[in-house]
Amino acid sequence: MQDCRLAGRCGPQDRVPRSHRPALARQWGPVRGGTAYCVALAKFGTAADADLLAAYLDRYLLRPELDYDQPTVLGTLLYLDGVLGSDSASRFIAPGGPWDRWLEVRVAAALDPYDCRQGIEQLCAFATETAETLGPRIQGRRSS
Repeated sequence: MQDCRLAGRCGPQDRVPRSHRPALARQWGPVRGGTAYCVALAKFGTAADADLLAAYLDRYLLRPELDYDQPTVLGTLLYLDGVLGSDSASRFIAPGGPWDRWLEVRVAAALDPYDCRQGIEQLCAFATETAETLGPRIQGRRSS
């Protein structure tokens, strides 16, 4: 979770050990911490982070009985595609593709992946604003 706490203050220019990032993906599953991990990966904003998100979707969109963080992960991948100028999410959201097949068994069968992207954009903005507001206060307490 340290990476998640740092996410509001980190960007692709920051040196966050890549060795920590696969641990984020391994910890996803029944525990609902995926949104925090997605915000962290979105804030780090590298192609390697997009690869982790794609690997998650490769695994969990094939399991329609599992309803974890798939919408948030897809929204984050779309967000990173915009940041990186990449197209990693297209294979998931192609008509009849993995996203559509996963949604077929969901109650929210009309869930738009671009709405999920907007949610991540809002969470990233909140993380940045919170870090800018609280960061100096927290640093001041540590110095005392």
